[in-house]
Amino acid sequence: MTSALIAELQAIAGSQHAFDAAHPDFARYLRLFGLPAGETPEFQAVVRPADVESLQQCVRVAGKHGLAIWSAFNAAGNGAQLGAPGAPGIAIDLQRMNRILAVDTKSACALVEPGVSYRQLQQHLAEKGIGFWVDSDRNAGNSIAGSICSRHVGYTPYGDHMLMQCGMELVLRDGELLRTGMGALPGSDAWQLFKYNFGPYLDGLFTQSSFALPTKVGLWLMPAPPKHLPFRVTLPGDAEMHQAIEILRPLIIAGAVGNAVTIHCAALDAAPYSRREEFAGSGANIDLAKLMQTRDSGAWNLYAALYGTPENLELLRDMVFNALGAISGVAIKTDEDGPDDPAWRDLRTLMGGATVEKEIDLKGWGGPGLMSLTAAAPVEGVHAQQLGDIAARITSENKMDNLCAYRLAGRTLLMHVSLPYDAGDRASFDRAAGAGGRLMQEFARAGYGLVDESIELRRAADALHAGSPLAGLVATLCGAVSAPANAAQALAVSPSQQSQP
Repeated sequence: MTSALIAELQAIAGSQHAFDAAHPDFARYLRLFGLPAGETPEFQAVVRPADVESLQQCVRVAGKHGLAIWSAFNAAGNGAQLGAPGAPGIAIDLQRMNRILAVDTKSACALVEPGVSYRQLQQHLAEKGIGFWVDSDRNAGNSIAGSICSRHVGYTPYGDHMLMQCGMELVLRDGELLRTGMGALPGSDAWQLFKYNFGPYLDGLFTQSSFALPTKVGLWLMPAPPKHLPFRVTLPGDAEMHQAIEILRPLIIAGAVGNAVTIHCAALDAAPYSRREEFAGSGANIDLAKLMQTRDSGAWNLYAALYGTPENLELLRDMVFNALGAISGVAIKTDEDGPDDPAWRDLRTLMGGATVEKEIDLKGWGGPGLMSLTAAAPVEGVHAQQLGDIAARITSENKMDNLCAYRLAGRTLLMHVSLPYDAGDRASFDRAAGAGGRLMQEFARAGYGLVDESIELRRAADALHAGSPLAGLVATLCGAVSAPANAAQALAVSPSQQSQP
């Protein structure tokens, strides 16, 4: 069937953009979908449609042949979704659908296709002289739609990417087109202005799911504030880090600190810019004291920013700095004080609404492959300690470095664990996957819910939640969304609307 399938897909997307395993580009998709070296993929072909109509045709071809759909937004791979396990499938890559369709300078919003990256949008705004900020993922090449559909958290006051999303257009499993929010209403001019609609709010169904493939995503853009003040706090140990979390919780809830605070362990801060052997200690351990001294680092480094008018910033600076400065052994630094440290430089850029060109690369610390997972907890020092103890124990048992971070995002403490691996070494992959699986289990056992995981750990996450009421609901929704007649069809776009942005 493969040759006939490829012929059908090439008739839709062109001969260069539909191929099977014999094509030299095919191997790249094994890495993009997080498959270990030597594993045979379940998808038989890759297709890269260029527009909505071509995507609809590809989805219908998959349905006709009974094929599962694996999907990716662009070459970065963020937001990618796996097909059903054990079923033959095709991979649909949306990277050619990469147009910035509209930027509304009056209402500070944009409409983009799924292949558009943060870098591309920022360059577009700069070229047009539009002074809006772009709240970016750490990797500038990431798809904006992929980040929204993954519900990622950025670095400015607009850091909740799903909250700042407004309106979607999607291709459902049967090839029909759906617009959410006000875009479902003929003639509406509020698609990127009002998130909701008459009746149930649907957008969340299409995040962290494979119910549909986005073709357009709206997002709100942040006007540049009159002034902002990024700062870095070095914390000498775990106790001081927990104290900082307790101090920041009311300040974040009150809006004094407007962005999602980032707290990196010293090793994670160093890893993208160094090689592990620079800090070799006794046995297999790193010399943390040497690392901290070399990089002018704390055991933990906290990054945040204040935003507002110059007058307000003076008040906020005194309030926040005095509170954090009461912690024993801390040092608070701003641009005026340095430091000339690459981690600080990149985080400062991100908190200032710009993208960072250097993407995360942990090849010097066991990479370049990178698995990760994120768990959620209350913003309390005791929960940071419990999460940190679990992460330290599991990574140690698997002979891996404990590369962890915390994000203080509103009322939620997010614990993020990075697990580097060598993509060409199956033993390295299995070690990282084993650690990731154990971490998910131990976090769940302690009452901490998994909120995100890299694609290498997706099957393990699905297995962890199998049999739960939530998994049953998802299975029911999968059946409903796949059916020709379903509730969402009531909001389907009419043929006359398909030509509209």
